[in-house]
Amino acid sequence: MFRFTARDDDTAMAIADHLARALGKRRAVLVATATAYGRSMTGRFDGAFAAAGGVVLARHEVAEGETRFDTLADALPADTDVVFYGGTYEGAPLLSALRRRGRPQRVEALEGWDVAERQGEAAALRLQASGQKLRQDDRPRIFIAMHQGGDENLGARPPAV
Repeated sequence: MFRFTARDDDTAMAIADHLARALGKRRAVLVATATAYGRSMTGRFDGAFAAAGGVVLARHEVAEGETRFDTLADALPADTDVVFYGGTYEGAPLLSALRRRGRPQRVEALEGWDVAERQGEAAALRLQASGQKLRQDDRPRIFIAMHQGGDENLGARPPAV
């Protein structure tokens, strides 16, 4: 069996280091799918984030296939600045619940392109709302908009592209 990606500990360390050092994130809430992968990723991130100077404020475990996260979103400590999701498919409904409840925290996830697609949709909407016209294949501009700080504040001023 082959795995064409970094190990969970290396991946968690890279993400934690980037969040803490490059983005200044210090207070995380962890959400893990109740699977071996979900527990492994969040467990590795937990230790790596602490080593990078961050603090984990809360840990939540959710059932695989769960789609209702409003209660979890409401329970986030007010000073949370990043939500780390370790799992495969629950990221998009988690992100939707956070935004629906007015929670602007950055959401970091490794798997489940559905989260990236939702963030991409939000970035595209921000670009359109700013009066910028999108061309047929504008994925590079959308990707840039997703990663210029606006993805944690979906209602924020669109980035200049």
